[in-house]
Amino acid sequence: ALSVALVRWSMPRRACRWQIVRKSGELIPLATVRPESALVRALQPAHDSARAWATRPLGQSAAAMSARTARLEDTPVIDFINEVERQHTGADLASTAAFSTDGGIPSGAVRMADLSSIYPYDNTLRVVKLSGGDLRAYLEQTSRYYRGLGADGPIVNDSVPGYNFDIVSGAEYELDISRPVGQRVRILKVNGRDVADTDSFTLALNNYRQQGGGGFPMIARAPVVYDRNESIRDLLAAGCGSRARSGPKTISPATGASPASGLRATRSSSGCS
Repeated sequence: ALSVALVRWSMPRRACRWQIVRKSGELIPLATVRPESALVRALQPAHDSARAWATRPLGQSAAAMSARTARLEDTPVIDFINEVERQHTGADLASTAAFSTDGGIPSGAVRMADLSSIYPYDNTLRVVKLSGGDLRAYLEQTSRYYRGLGADGPIVNDSVPGYNFDIVSGAEYELDISRPVGQRVRILKVNGRDVADTDSFTLALNNYRQQGGGGFPMIARAPVVYDRNESIRDLLAAGCGSRARSGPKTISPATGASPASGLRATRSSSGCS
């Protein structure tokens, strides 16, 4: 933490009720605050354990994989997350958000801290059975992240958090964000075939989205066919290698992924090899 918030208020009791008559707040920077030595000693074992957990090598990455453009084009780091979800569950499709465009996987040793930068939340993995019509509605809803297309490129809708813009792997789709929401999915194919409303697919995703979090009722009403309360971040770590394996795994970035045209989202597969 860089600072601590301090709030003061005065609440006299008047006529049998507490009333706030004065309040103030401030941020106290911690850079010049001397640590309490007794507290440091008491927390040192937990601190050391947390640092060891965050910095333990899990595997090797053949190349750096940034999330900087993950909301604009096909990126290996998103393919990696989705492919772990698909391979672990056997689902037809998988989805995730680029939770932070500042995160990424470095070239060389991959540690839990790196995985936390691309998957910071303690979500668990679930699979739902989704119709083709609801898959299309899902992509339309997630496209709300973009308000439209301006002269300099996509215009972000500030009212929609980045973690509510999901990216689906296993399907080829194209979003035309110059059109209104509800008419943006111009191409939607699975296994090279146009998706019909009556088609049915299994979709791996996190528990927050499965419950409809972020405004996705078409996902919340889809039947759950897989739920073992497994941490997605732990599955990513297992996908990179584990103590049970004789050596670290190598994460191979996807090749041949084309940059977005407008906002063309063609999802290919990537994973650990």
